[in-house]
Amino acid sequence: MTPPPPAPRPRVAVVLGGRSSEREISLESGRHIFQTIDRSRWDPTAVYMDAHGGLWAIPLPLVVQNTTADIDARLAHDAERLPWEALPERFDVVYIGLHGKYGEDGCFQGLLELLDVPYVGSGVLGSALGMDKRVQRDLLRQAGIDVPATVAVTAAEWADGAGADATVARVEAALGYPCVVKPSREGCSTALAVPGDRAALRAAIDDALAWDTVALVEEHLRGVEVTVVVLEDEGGRPRAFAPTETPAKGAFLTIEEKFLP
Repeated sequence: MTPPPPAPRPRVAVVLGGRSSEREISLESGRHIFQTIDRSRWDPTAVYMDAHGGLWAIPLPLVVQNTTADIDARLAHDAERLPWEALPERFDVVYIGLHGKYGEDGCFQGLLELLDVPYVGSGVLGSALGMDKRVQRDLLRQAGIDVPATVAVTAAEWADGAGADATVARVEAALGYPCVVKPSREGCSTALAVPGDRAALRAAIDDALAWDTVALVEEHLRGVEVTVVVLEDEGGRPRAFAPTETPAKGAFLTIEEKFLP
C-alpha cells in the first residue's frame, strides 16, 4: 500500500529590509530567521521590502549580501517583484523581520490584516503603542507606572522662533542638564543624544525632528539599562524572560553596542 504523500509545508514569507533607519538591522534579523527556520515544518521565502515599500522575493545570493544597498543594486535582475495583493496567494503566514517605522509600528500589520494574511508578532495596536514613545508613556503614567519626566517638542512649535525659545526655557526649568533627546517614533538609538548645554540641546532637537514630527526631551536617569523579552504562552499569558544587560561604553547604548555583540 502506497503511503499518502506528505502534507505540504505552510509557506512562510520572511520579510526583511524596509523603509526605516533600522533597515540594516532588519536585514540581519530577517537573514537569521530565514537561515534558521525549521525547513522540515515550514517552506520559507525571503521577501525584501525596498526603501519605497515595494516587495521582492529574493534568492539566497541576495539574502547573504552585506547591506541593503548591495541588495538594491541587484533587485531588477535577480529578484521577483511581488505585488502586495499577491501575498495571500503566495503565502500562508508572514514572519515579520522588519524593524522601526512601517514595520514595527502597526502599519505593515494593518496591511496584512486587510489582506487576511496571518503574521507573527504583536497586533496593530500593540505595535503602534510599542513604537510611539509619547503615547506609550501617557498610557503608562495613567496606569500608575513611573516614566521619565518628558517634554514633547513638535516640529511645528520648533519651527517657530519664539516657540523654540519657549521650549528650551521649559526644558531647562523642568529637566535641566544633562537631558536625553530622541525622536518619538524611532528606535535603535537613531538621533539619540545626551546634551549638556543649550547649544547641544538645540542641535539634538534639530536632529531628532529630522526623523519624526515629535521629539522627546526627557530627564536623564542614571542606572542599569536592561532588556526584557515578553512572549505569550499557549494560554495567552505573558511570560517574561530573564533580563539582559549590555553595558554602554559612552553616554548611551549605541546601535553597534546593541546589535554587533
